[in-house]
Amino acid sequence: MQKITVFITMLVCSLLFQGKMQAQENQLVSVGITVGVKDKNMKSIMENNASSLLSSFNLAVQKNAKKLKLDDKIATPETKKKIELFWESSKLLCTESEIRTVCRKAGSGELQIRKIPVKMLKATDPNAGIELLSLNFNQTGRICDVNISNDNLAKQIIGISDDPQETEDEDSDIDKTEPAITENAGTTNEAGNEVATNSVDELQTPAEDFAERNKILDIVEKFRTAYNCKDIYYIENIFSNNALIIRPIQKTIQQVPNTDLIVRNIKLDGYGYDFQVTSKQEYIKKLRIVFKKNSFVNVRFDSIQVDKVRGHKIYGVSLHQQWNSTTYNDKGHLFLLIDCRKEDEIQIFIRAWAPEKVFSLNSFADFVQATRY
Repeated sequence: MQKITVFITMLVCSLLFQGKMQAQENQLVSVGITVGVKDKNMKSIMENNASSLLSSFNLAVQKNAKKLKLDDKIATPETKKKIELFWESSKLLCTESEIRTVCRKAGSGELQIRKIPVKMLKATDPNAGIELLSLNFNQTGRICDVNISNDNLAKQIIGISDDPQETEDEDSDIDKTEPAITENAGTTNEAGNEVATNSVDELQTPAEDFAERNKILDIVEKFRTAYNCKDIYYIENIFSNNALIIRPIQKTIQQVPNTDLIVRNIKLDGYGYDFQVTSKQEYIKKLRIVFKKNSFVNVRFDSIQVDKVRGHKIYGVSLHQQWNSTTYNDKGHLFLLIDCRKEDEIQIFIRAWAPEKVFSLNSFADFVQATRY
C-alpha cells in the first residue's frame, strides 16, 4: 500500500512538472527574418534577441509578474527603460508562437522588423488592445527601440505593408517614387508673401523623397507610442519650448482675462466653437494629470496626410486620432507642425486637435512664414 502511495505521489509530481514545462514552452516565441539582412550572424543575433524579448513578455504574464526582467544582452539600457514604461502602462502578451517577418531600414536609419502582434492586457476595449510592435536594432543586433507600428499608415506614407507577404527586401523593386507628400501650388498670407504649404522641393530626388516620408513615419509612430507608454519626458522634449497647443472651446464659454488666448489668425469660420491656445508648459502639466488619472492610455492614428513647406524640412501632418483610456474616449483630427531641419533635434511647433478636419498648413500661413527662416 505504501509503495502504491509513493508511486502515485511521484506520478502526480511528474505530471505537474511536465505540465509546468509544457506551459512554459507554450509561452516561448520564435522570430524568423525572411529577407532584409544579408549577414547571417547578424540575422541570427537579431532573431534571438527578438525571440527572447517576446518570450519574456509571455513568461512574465504567465507568472503575473509586476516587473519585467530582461537580459542586458537583449536591449540597450534606454530601450529597457522604454519597455518598462510599456509594462507599467499595460502588460504585453505576444499572441503568436512563430513569427515570420522582413527586415527594413527605419526612418532613423536602424534595421527594423515590424508586425509583431501583441495584446495590451489593460485595454478596456478588446479590439483596441491588439497592436503591432516594431523592433529596431543597432549595429551589434541589440534591440535599440520599440514602438507601436501601423500597417495602414505605412502603406499611406511609404507604400509598404507590415504583411511579410506584401513587403519586399529593401534592395527589391519597391516603388519609392510615388509621392505620399502632397504637391500643390503654394498659398499666400495676408501680406501677399508666398507660403508653399503643399509642395515637395523641386530639386528633391525620388530616393530623398522616400527617405523623408520614411522619417515622418518614424516620428509619428514614436509620437504615438510615447502617449501609450505615458512617456511624458519624450513628449516634453519633442515639443518646442514655444509650441502652440490648440483645442476647441464652445463659443459660449467666456474667456478669463490674461490666460489662454483665442486663435485669431486662422480662418475657421462656420464651426460651432472657437479655438484656444495654451503653452507647452501648461499642456505638459495637464497631461501629467491625465496620465496619472488613467492607468491605461491607447492612442490610435487611422489615416494620415503629409504636406511640406517647399525648400524646407517643415511638415504639416494631419491624422485621424482615436483616444482610448480608462476614463475617457474620443475621436477627432490631429494636426502637427513638425520641424525636421535638424536631424538630431526634431521639434513639434503646433499641436492642434478638433472634432472635424479643419487644420492644415494653410491655417498657419503666417506662423510658417515666420518660422521657416
